[in-house]
Amino acid sequence: MDSKPASQPLALRGPWFVEPETDRILLLRGINLSGGTKLPYGIPSHEHDRFWVDYDRYVSFVGRPFPIDEADEHLDRLKDWGFTFLRFVVTWEALEHEGPGIYDQEYIEYVVQVLKKCKRRGIRVFIDPHQDVWSRHTGGSGHPGWTLALAGLNPNHFAATNAALVHNMYPVPSDFPKMVWATNYFKLAAGTMFTLFWSGATFAPLCTVDDVSIQDYLQSHYINAICALARRIHQETDDPLEDVVVVGYDTMNEPGQGFIAQTDLAQFSEKQDLKKDLSPTPFQAFQLGVGFATTVEKWDVGALGPQKKGTVLVDPRGESAWLTDAEVSSAQDVFGWRRAPTSRWPVGCIWAAHDVWSPNTRSLLRSDYFATDPVTKQHVNFDDFWMPYVKKFSEALRQVHREAIIFLQPPFPELPPRLEGELGRVVYTPHWYDGLTLINKEWNGWNVDFMGLKRGKYGDGVFKYVRAIRVGEKAVRQCFVEQLALIKAEGKEYVGDYPCLIGEIGIPYDMKSSTTFRLLDLFTHPFRPIHISDPTSPQSKAMDANLHALESNLLHFTLWNYVPDNDEQWGDRWNGEDLSLWQGVGGDEDTMPGLWKDGYKRPPVIRSESQEPLMMSEEPEAATTVVVIPPEMPASEKVRKRNSLRASPDDRYAARGFLSPQERVVVLDDDDANSAYTVIAHEDIPLDVAFLVPGEKFGDGSTSAMSSVTNVGTVVDTVPKKNARDIPPIHRPHPVKIAGLPKSVAFVMTPTPKFEFSFETGSVDTVGLGLNPTGPTEVYIPKQHFPVPLGKDVVEEDELKTEVMVSIGEWRVISEGEGHWIVGWWVGEAVGVHEMVIERREKAPEGWSCIIL
Repeated sequence: MDSKPASQPLALRGPWFVEPETDRILLLRGINLSGGTKLPYGIPSHEHDRFWVDYDRYVSFVGRPFPIDEADEHLDRLKDWGFTFLRFVVTWEALEHEGPGIYDQEYIEYVVQVLKKCKRRGIRVFIDPHQDVWSRHTGGSGHPGWTLALAGLNPNHFAATNAALVHNMYPVPSDFPKMVWATNYFKLAAGTMFTLFWSGATFAPLCTVDDVSIQDYLQSHYINAICALARRIHQETDDPLEDVVVVGYDTMNEPGQGFIAQTDLAQFSEKQDLKKDLSPTPFQAFQLGVGFATTVEKWDVGALGPQKKGTVLVDPRGESAWLTDAEVSSAQDVFGWRRAPTSRWPVGCIWAAHDVWSPNTRSLLRSDYFATDPVTKQHVNFDDFWMPYVKKFSEALRQVHREAIIFLQPPFPELPPRLEGELGRVVYTPHWYDGLTLINKEWNGWNVDFMGLKRGKYGDGVFKYVRAIRVGEKAVRQCFVEQLALIKAEGKEYVGDYPCLIGEIGIPYDMKSSTTFRLLDLFTHPFRPIHISDPTSPQSKAMDANLHALESNLLHFTLWNYVPDNDEQWGDRWNGEDLSLWQGVGGDEDTMPGLWKDGYKRPPVIRSESQEPLMMSEEPEAATTVVVIPPEMPASEKVRKRNSLRASPDDRYAARGFLSPQERVVVLDDDDANSAYTVIAHEDIPLDVAFLVPGEKFGDGSTSAMSSVTNVGTVVDTVPKKNARDIPPIHRPHPVKIAGLPKSVAFVMTPTPKFEFSFETGSVDTVGLGLNPTGPTEVYIPKQHFPVPLGKDVVEEDELKTEVMVSIGEWRVISEGEGHWIVGWWVGEAVGVHEMVIERREKAPEGWSCIIL
């Protein structure tokens, strides 16, 4: 290991992140990248083809969430939207799918290359080892298929035994019930695997592998896999990523609790808030798992939450969720592990082997088996097993990444553990969703204080639900503010005075449509559908309420989520979820397949005159910028004008790609027309861009002819992809770097966009943090709501005008992007609370300073 990190790590001071170079407080506004990483490349959750083939050892996650040649366009978009902090999703399966101790080095290298691209944009990340209900094979994502074979489970029989609801095993995948996947936490497969992972040494002592408990075997391989990625990141010393880009690691996404601490296996778990579709108790799940026909309850989610709809006889017809003797032996031969002999660990149901129940009599022998330690007889809770894992995970990671921040995420929506400072640099990273909207896919004028219910705020009995209801838009928004305030306060009480970052929060975009009434159209079409991009659409209202709650509590956050290949039919391509901020429409998909993507031109097929493909290289010294020169324009002029170009929809010269130096190339366009162009190589331009544009149009409308030895291919106008769900609340002003202590942030879109922000300098609280900031306060401003100020002398009379008003000091626009601008605000040595207001209006109030430097 190096003696010291290559760069100063992100500082933590109380509830704030602090930029080490400038001592400015950072309000981290980010996004999860990405839900698409849950799945191997080319295998969405609804397709059964290539599912559970040879234990799914040979899948690949390279190119998830996007192919590396598309990374620039997506990262540029996120940066332009103001998302400069990523919860970067990886999975144990992506790292170690082939077998225990076999790491996918190609995937690890892919991740490193994406992280380097993040670095070039000033984007920080923390790594999220993601899982949902254990694995893809148990209806979710995350952990490798071989772990199921290790425990003796057979995914091919999960559907028949209701051991898991798996999207591609559903009779009609397009009818897969929304959000039903989460019920798998309480079914046999995921319940068993989580119990083994956290507490196998305690509750399944017969289960040993290579002479260690199955708990230690699973945990050590999981931790080692994450450390393998951390080690590769640490090795980047010439172009460092550790601390500069990667600031830390999540402990594990939404960990399931298995059967731990359940007091009666014949009843539903006290932790099971969601019941939907077939809902067996653990004891019923045990019976179904060995092939017994069993009557179970069926539930659905209504306006007030889960409701029982009746009972259903589920008959597996003798199929078992457990592997046979021969299948267990085959798995041992493939992977090389050695389970305890069958005389000790018999094939079949693990819980029958531990005398929790008897298949012979179909009777439950120890209903409270998981509520007490079988040896000490002491009552247990999940934290008794989770916290030792968290410490082990943290210690192992910090052997590699010394200053890694541990992003602590307990099971949702449980209270966090009491840490008492034992983890060092830690951030509390809970999740929160508006569950009513998420499950019902509808934004209503009422909602429920879910967190208040969970914490007993409304007492007991059926009327507690009535007391928790909030009616009216204003009341619902305030309810969200209060729930997040409670979560933040719990973090401070239990975890300590550390930052609280909401790791996941978001909305479903596939909500039920909404209409608006227009009196003027009373006799034609009085009810008109509201477009998603309208500020009054259900999606806009829901997202605005979520973001308002975050801002009101000055919370850091990473929204769920951005899926590059989200589509209209399958959404995020995982279990019917549709929470991606992005859904590309138009552009190349219909008119220019393979050439244009999201408005950016992909590298054409480029060959030398001998028709041999030119070598592509990612070594900067081997890359040469190739610029096509129209005959009418001198080469020197073209090069001068192109010294800062990047590929974009507005640049008709640009096609991305690394090229070896050549004097002549042949371009094969989409119509298979061969066009040879005379090019020049200019090595003074340090860009990985090839400029190849046949038929460029100039300002006078004329089209230049390229120097060519064959015919010029057809020129197709570019049609950039647009975001089908470009809702206004996403484009939101927010302080990025603050030269003091933030006090308040507020943004309203209607009737006129208005942003208000205040921070404090010189107070006891500020001094107590030891802040000595240098540089201005920087605020991100989206052009969608606030055009860049042009100055009072040049604004047209009828043009909407952006007014920037500060109570003290001076400001100026310090940078500008395609869809945003950054304002810098200097207050000098002033002490007190300082306020900024930005709005579209005609006249600034008297007594405020509006200075453009």
